[in-house]
Amino acid sequence: MRAELMEHVTLVMNNAADYRATFDTYSYLWTDDRHEFMRQFLLYNHVLTAEEIEAHAEEGLQESPPSLKQFRDQVFCAANFLSTALILRSHFRLCVCNGLKL
Repeated sequence: MRAELMEHVTLVMNNAADYRATFDTYSYLWTDDRHEFMRQFLLYNHVLTAEEIEAHAEEGLQESPPSLKQFRDQVFCAANFLSTALILRSHFRLCVCNGLKL
């Protein structure tokens, strides 16, 4: 019985980790400076890598604003994330216990 329970727990943990990994494409929203992301995107059409910054430290990188398609793709990415977050919010309920949200 214990082994079966541990098997189910491991399966749930693996499924949760796989599901969490689907949000990695949005990780810049909570790991990076959003203002800096937007500044770099609007100036260079992408976020600069450390290698790009280092390679062009002296002369600077030539500005290359995003195309309309790249801008639209970013808007769609944000809209997709928002709709996913709203769906998740509708599926989860906060447990209120002794006045604390758990």
